[in-house]
Amino acid sequence: MSYQEVRRVFEAPVSDALANLAEPVTLFVDNQPFVDADAAEEYAVMRLDFGQTNVSMLQENVEFLRGSLVVEVFCPKNRGPCRAQVVMQAAIEALLGIGTCGPKPTSGAYGRLNGLSGPSFYAMDNKPFFSARCGAGFIASYN
Repeated sequence: MSYQEVRRVFEAPVSDALANLAEPVTLFVDNQPFVDADAAEEYAVMRLDFGQTNVSMLQENVEFLRGSLVVEVFCPKNRGPCRAQVVMQAAIEALLGIGTCGPKPTSGAYGRLNGLSGPSFYAMDNKPFFSARCGAGFIASYN
Protein backbone atom coordinates (compact mmCIF):
# COMPACT_ATOMS: atom_id res chain seq x y z
CA MET A 1 0.00 0.00 0.00
CA SER A 2 1.36 3.43 -0.91
CA TYR A 3 -0.51 6.43 0.41
CA GLN A 4 1.72 8.79 -1.57
CA GLU A 5 0.93 7.08 -4.88
CA VAL A 6 -2.79 7.22 -4.10
CA ARG A 7 -2.48 10.91 -3.20
CA ARG A 8 -0.77 11.51 -6.54
CA VAL A 9 -3.75 9.97 -8.39
CA PHE A 10 -5.99 12.75 -7.06
CA GLU A 11 -3.60 15.67 -6.52
CA ALA A 12 -1.64 15.63 -9.81
CA PRO A 13 -4.60 16.14 -12.19
CA VAL A 14 -5.95 19.04 -10.11
CA SER A 15 -2.52 20.65 -9.82
CA ASP A 16 -1.98 20.32 -13.58
CA ALA A 17 -5.42 21.71 -14.41
CA LEU A 18 -4.90 24.80 -12.23
CA ALA A 19 -1.37 25.35 -13.55
CA ASN A 20 -2.70 25.24 -17.13
CA LEU A 21 -5.29 27.99 -16.66
CA ALA A 22 -4.76 31.19 -18.65
CA GLU A 23 -3.97 32.78 -15.26
CA PRO A 24 -2.33 29.86 -13.38
CA VAL A 25 -3.26 29.14 -9.77
CA THR A 26 -0.95 27.37 -7.31
CA LEU A 27 -2.34 24.29 -5.56
CA PHE A 28 -1.06 23.57 -2.05
CA VAL A 29 -1.52 20.03 -0.75
CA ASP A 30 -1.10 18.38 2.65
CA ASN A 31 2.32 18.65 4.26
CA GLN A 32 3.50 21.32 1.83
CA PRO A 33 4.95 24.60 3.16
CA PHE A 34 2.41 27.38 2.85
CA VAL A 35 2.53 30.98 4.01
CA ASP A 36 -0.81 32.75 4.28
CA ALA A 37 -1.32 34.64 1.04
CA ASP A 38 -2.17 38.30 0.83
CA ALA A 39 -5.15 39.78 -1.01
CA ALA A 40 -3.37 40.00 -4.36
CA GLU A 41 -2.69 36.27 -4.66
CA GLU A 42 -4.95 33.45 -5.77
CA TYR A 43 -4.37 29.94 -4.52
CA ALA A 44 -6.06 26.61 -3.96
CA VAL A 45 -5.75 24.06 -1.18
CA MET A 46 -6.46 20.34 -1.44
CA ARG A 47 -6.76 18.08 1.59
CA LEU A 48 -6.98 14.32 1.28
CA ASP A 49 -7.82 12.19 4.32
CA PHE A 50 -7.86 8.41 4.46
CA GLY A 51 -10.64 6.64 6.28
CA GLN A 52 -11.04 2.87 6.32
CA THR A 53 -8.07 1.25 4.57
CA ASN A 54 -8.85 -2.45 4.73
CA VAL A 55 -11.58 -4.99 5.29
CA SER A 56 -10.93 -7.83 7.73
CA MET A 57 -11.89 -11.24 6.43
CA LEU A 58 -11.72 -14.58 8.22
CA GLN A 59 -8.31 -15.49 6.85
CA GLU A 60 -6.86 -12.23 5.57
CA ASN A 61 -7.15 -8.50 5.38
CA VAL A 62 -8.18 -7.05 2.04
CA GLU A 63 -6.95 -3.60 1.09
CA PHE A 64 -9.85 -1.26 0.39
CA LEU A 65 -8.73 2.36 0.65
CA ARG A 66 -11.44 4.93 1.27
CA GLY A 67 -11.39 8.54 2.26
CA SER A 68 -12.43 12.06 1.45
CA LEU A 69 -10.94 15.03 -0.30
CA VAL A 70 -11.70 18.73 -0.22
CA VAL A 71 -10.61 21.42 -2.69
CA GLU A 72 -10.84 25.08 -1.73
CA VAL A 73 -10.10 28.00 -4.03
CA PHE A 74 -9.31 31.50 -2.77
CA CYS A 75 -9.57 34.51 -5.11
CA PRO A 76 -9.24 38.18 -4.16
CA LYS A 77 -12.49 39.93 -3.39
CA ASN A 78 -13.81 42.12 -6.20
CA ARG A 79 -12.84 39.44 -8.74
CA GLY A 80 -15.71 37.66 -7.10
CA PRO A 81 -17.58 34.51 -7.85
CA CYS A 82 -16.80 34.56 -11.57
CA ARG A 83 -13.06 33.98 -11.10
CA ALA A 84 -13.62 31.51 -8.25
CA GLN A 85 -16.03 29.62 -10.49
CA VAL A 86 -13.52 29.45 -13.37
CA VAL A 87 -10.79 28.08 -11.09
CA MET A 88 -13.11 25.65 -9.31
CA GLN A 89 -14.54 24.39 -12.61
CA ALA A 90 -11.03 23.43 -13.75
CA ALA A 91 -10.48 21.52 -10.50
CA ILE A 92 -13.84 19.75 -10.76
CA GLU A 93 -13.27 18.71 -14.37
CA ALA A 94 -9.89 17.26 -13.38
CA LEU A 95 -11.45 15.34 -10.49
CA LEU A 96 -14.29 13.99 -12.61
CA GLY A 97 -11.78 12.63 -15.13
CA ILE A 98 -10.07 10.44 -12.53
CA GLY A 99 -10.79 6.75 -12.93
CA THR A 100 -12.95 7.23 -16.02
CA CYS A 101 -10.36 7.14 -18.79
CA GLY A 102 -9.83 3.50 -19.60
CA PRO A 103 -9.39 0.28 -17.66
CA LYS A 104 -7.93 -0.03 -14.19
CA PRO A 105 -4.12 -0.33 -14.42
CA THR A 106 -2.55 -3.70 -13.58
CA SER A 107 0.01 -2.05 -11.29
CA GLY A 108 0.35 1.19 -9.36
CA ALA A 109 -2.38 3.32 -7.84
CA TYR A 110 -5.94 3.67 -9.06
CA GLY A 111 -8.79 5.75 -7.68
CA ARG A 112 -12.21 7.14 -8.39
CA LEU A 113 -14.68 9.49 -6.75
CA ASN A 114 -17.85 8.40 -4.98
CA GLY A 115 -19.69 11.60 -5.86
CA LEU A 116 -18.93 15.27 -5.67
CA SER A 117 -20.55 17.83 -3.36
CA GLY A 118 -20.46 21.47 -4.31
CA PRO A 119 -19.13 23.79 -5.29
CA SER A 120 -20.28 26.20 -2.65
CA PHE A 121 -19.20 29.84 -2.79
CA TYR A 122 -18.76 32.31 0.04
CA ALA A 123 -17.12 35.62 0.87
CA MET A 124 -14.74 35.40 3.80
CA ASP A 125 -15.49 37.99 6.46
CA ASN A 126 -12.08 38.02 8.14
CA LYS A 127 -9.91 37.72 5.00
CA PRO A 128 -9.77 39.56 1.68
CA PHE A 129 -10.87 36.50 -0.32
CA PHE A 130 -13.88 35.08 -2.05
CA SER A 131 -13.80 31.30 -1.79
CA ALA A 132 -15.22 28.21 -3.45
CA ARG A 133 -15.26 24.71 -1.96
CA CYS A 134 -16.07 21.20 -3.17
CA GLY A 135 -15.59 17.78 -1.65
CA ALA A 136 -15.92 14.11 -2.49
CA GLY A 137 -15.48 10.66 -1.10
CA PHE A 138 -13.07 8.36 -2.90
CA ILE A 139 -12.02 4.75 -3.14
CA ALA A 140 -8.59 3.66 -4.28
CA SER A 141 -6.31 0.68 -4.61
CA TYR A 142 -2.59 0.10 -5.01
CA ASN A 143 -1.07 -2.95 -6.69
